[in-house]
Amino acid sequence: MTRVDCQRCHKPGEPLPSAPIAGELGQQVLQNVCTACWEAWKAQETMVINEYRLRLFDRGDRARLDETCRVFLGLSEGDAHRLDFTPPS
Repeated sequence: MTRVDCQRCHKPGEPLPSAPIAGELGQQVLQNVCTACWEAWKAQETMVINEYRLRLFDRGDRARLDETCRVFLGLSEGDAHRLDFTPPS
């Protein structure tokens, strides 16, 4: 059985069956993140969207969410809790 060396939990884990999202980020997740950590991100993603009132149709908001995803999953360095973002009024 194939395993993936997860960048988030730093353990070998069950790989995702396919890229969970489109594009380069989806390929990075597929190659570097285990199923358990992806599931953890999905729960966190909802909280991030709601907390910061992100509008996924807005390119800037989508970019902020993607960067938070990268940091949360260990694909990029940074502080996932510092989005430098002011929610719309």
